[in-house]
Amino acid sequence: MNMLAVLATAFLLGGGDPAKTDLDKLQGTWVLVSMQTEGHDVAAEDFKDWTAVYEQNRVTLRAGDRVRRRGIVTLDPSRKPKAINTWDQDGPYEDQTVPGIYELEGDTLKLCCARPG
Repeated sequence: MNMLAVLATAFLLGGGDPAKTDLDKLQGTWVLVSMQTEGHDVAAEDFKDWTAVYEQNRVTLRAGDRVRRRGIVTLDPSRKPKAINTWDQDGPYEDQTVPGIYELEGDTLKLCCARPG
């Protein structure tokens, strides 16, 4: 399964300091604004109120007040495209690494993730 998600920051953290790393730029709360799976758009009501909260190298994906999954994030911005891996601590991929790629431009984060393995 390939999934593409586009998130936008719910708030911006400071002015575009070029010295900030991508991990620094991820910090805060991101709102899911669109999603595709297997090349098909997912209906907006299926991810209504979803957010991703990045704190240091940890991410929490929420659907409203409900935690859907938590994980530890590692980035490799030197790769083309940039790589992101999340080691899931719970959820359907608990104790597995979810590989992906990402693009981070201003207040827009695009993620494309695959199932572990």
